[in-house]
Amino acid sequence: MKKVNARISVMIVCIILGFILTSQFRNILNKNKIYNTGNADITVELKSLKSQKEALEKSVNDLQAKISEYEKTSADKSGRTDQMLEELNNTRLLIGQTDVKGQGVIVTLIPKTGLLGAPSEEGRINDRDIVILLNELRFAGAEALAVNDIRITAYSGIRNSGNYIMVNNDERILPMKKVEIKAIGKKEDLQASLDLFQQATDFTGIFEMKVEPSDEISIKRYIKPYSFQYAKTVK
Repeated sequence: MKKVNARISVMIVCIILGFILTSQFRNILNKNKIYNTGNADITVELKSLKSQKEALEKSVNDLQAKISEYEKTSADKSGRTDQMLEELNNTRLLIGQTDVKGQGVIVTLIPKTGLLGAPSEEGRINDRDIVILLNELRFAGAEALAVNDIRITAYSGIRNSGNYIMVNNDERILPMKKVEIKAIGKKEDLQASLDLFQQATDFTGIFEMKVEPSDEISIKRYIKPYSFQYAKTVK
């Protein structure tokens, strides 16, 4: 009788454990389903935002082409207008609102990895590293700059923000991934300046830095409009 009672007790315990395990398994499946659904929604939203961004950039490019055509037509009618158009083009070049190409250098920063090739915290790239290099390139005569194909202008800001480096307030760079800096200018001067810079700093102890001269580098324009709320022209 005791053996029967023991078997019945064991059977009841097994049933209860089976019920608990089944419930836990169902909860895990439901959570995974919700998680996967959330990821799918985020992916769809990102694709939608990317499509909207590309459509807006295309509209900006089309409008810019029309403006250029109107300006050229006006310039053909007057020598004075032609001079004004040249000044306007130079101003656009200075503030980064036109695509440019020319000789220069491409600087690649590659974070150093730890054991087993995993990214290390000590090897991550900082906002300060990028700012110092851009400043060095400007002093060497760089006329146009870009970081990961993001145009750098006189109004560009670069700073660490959590797990990212923010550029121009809304563009993100991953500090554990390689960063590419493009600079247009006299390539010999730019490379000589960076060679001297590497000898005088310990950057190579943090990440690997490669400098590649090029006869033709293309940098896209900064497409966002400028607005001045507090700075006013002195008359």
